[in-house]
Amino acid sequence: MEKVCLQICSKFGVLKLTDMKKITFPFVIVTALLWVILLTGCNSCIDGTGHVENQTRAVEPFSEIVLNINADVVVDVASKTTMQIHAQQNVLDAITTRVKGKKLIIDASPCLGKTDPILIKVFSPDIYKLTVNGVGMIKTANPITLGEMTLNLSGSGKIFADVHANIVNTNLSGSGDIIVNGSANKQNIDLKGSGNFKGLGMRTNSIEVELSGSGKASVSATNKLVVEITGSGEVVYAGDPKVKTEVVGSGKVTKMD
Repeated sequence: MEKVCLQICSKFGVLKLTDMKKITFPFVIVTALLWVILLTGCNSCIDGTGHVENQTRAVEPFSEIVLNINADVVVDVASKTTMQIHAQQNVLDAITTRVKGKKLIIDASPCLGKTDPILIKVFSPDIYKLTVNGVGMIKTANPITLGEMTLNLSGSGKIFADVHANIVNTNLSGSGDIIVNGSANKQNIDLKGSGNFKGLGMRTNSIEVELSGSGKASVSATNKLVVEITGSGEVVYAGDPKVKTEVVGSGKVTKMD
């Protein structure tokens, strides 16, 4: 519908002055009705109504989660794969959940407007990638132990993760926050924008940070820390690692007292 709206706007949004004489009254009426229909379709997000209800959904096995709506998702490592959604009835009907490959995608159709808080509990024996697009939040209910974990955040959402892994990869773009605790042998952190990576609770042997923009990363490294900053961002670190830095702009690397 958005594409249709844009196409109509581009086609009829500008009329030549010489064409005004050719416009008839029926044409004006039809055009007005068309615009009403289009504008209604272009603003089809729903607001939540009614009481919050609980719904359990059966899902195919998955190991990745992608959150595309404003909801709080709690991830629980469990032997059985399932999920529970707590939301208003019409919101439950709008929330879509599907597994593509090994990826659980949480979305909504139509889109959501004002709603009561949405809570989604997800249970799976294997989780190795968490992704938030927009303003949603994902949180691990218990520590996750695995070989490699990836955390992706785009927008102003949040990720809270308790992870014990060999490698942890973090990609953050926008103004959101990623907070991690646990332990790792190596961390790769890519931060773009004004977001914050809070990893002082993640004790790590070797860390590489690439920061562009005005964001901030707080890390704890025991052996090695490599930092590249472009812009006004800041990296604060704890521990006594060997530090290698490359800064372009007014950014800085600071050791905690």
